[in-house]
Amino acid sequence: MDGQYSVNTDSYTNLEGLAKLKYLARQKSPQAVKEVAGQFEALFTQMMVKSMRDASMGGGLFESEQSKMYMDMFDKQIAIQMSAAGGIGLAKMIATQLGRVTNIDPDQETNKETNLLPKIPISIPPVNTDKKVDLQLQKYINSIPVTTKQSGANTAAVQTDQSPLDFAKSIWNQVKGVAKELNISPKAILAQVILETGWGKHIPKDKNGNSAHNLFGIKATPSWNGNKITVDTNEFHSNRLIEIQQTFRGYDSSEKSLKDYANFLQQNPRYQKVLGTGNNINKFIQEIKDSGYATDPDYGSKLHGIINGNTFKDIMKKLAS
Repeated sequence: MDGQYSVNTDSYTNLEGLAKLKYLARQKSPQAVKEVAGQFEALFTQMMVKSMRDASMGGGLFESEQSKMYMDMFDKQIAIQMSAAGGIGLAKMIATQLGRVTNIDPDQETNKETNLLPKIPISIPPVNTDKKVDLQLQKYINSIPVTTKQSGANTAAVQTDQSPLDFAKSIWNQVKGVAKELNISPKAILAQVILETGWGKHIPKDKNGNSAHNLFGIKATPSWNGNKITVDTNEFHSNRLIEIQQTFRGYDSSEKSLKDYANFLQQNPRYQKVLGTGNNINKFIQEIKDSGYATDPDYGSKLHGIINGNTFKDIMKKLAS
């Protein structure tokens, strides 16, 4: 990083940043100190931008919930870009203090880290023309690359060398069966599996290291009589990402996980609007988000990012051939 104190991420939605920082911290890397300092500065900058936005008079007649969502995404990205460009000087001060505590010199030369996961380009769904949201903002957001990870990233997870295509192929027929039963687009269900499991690379495992085959992050409530696993997971509470222990359902196979997903949606009144969305993927995403399926406030936009990404599109072409 040549002494620059910045956030080593392309987008605020890049959730692999935490995993990278943990890896670098274990290696006692000076880059980890810089990255943590940059993250703190970006967070502080986000707070300042949000305060300024809240103090404004708003967008007037054409302001909507959709325009507010895009503007919030834009503000967060601006904070990241400001820190990446040198920031406001706060990161360097934080890095210096962290270096004293950890006995690591943040200005020590390090090799540039390679990306740990492939990147998937995000494409935000088109804005309704009657909303008149700034099209330049839309174009900018569409250009932002993002790497997606499951909404609750388990620290105890099965690691697999399966490619995204191989993973999709392994469950596609089962996904189509469940999609037909629920009258939901199989593409939408596959995208949700990808988001929850990080392309199948972060499926939780039991204490013996065996896969729990939990493809949808469904928790084990007191009424659940099947297998259970307790793992560390990240969840959003009061818009803050925290790490907690949760108990999840365990299955003997991916097929049983998909069948339980179908039962889970059908038996819970809160998900009734999710059912029957057919090939309207945008409606599915909106309903699954509004139902509170996940604690992540960006759950919907991440599903859009997967579905509109080149990797997913290429896989769907191959699955259809």
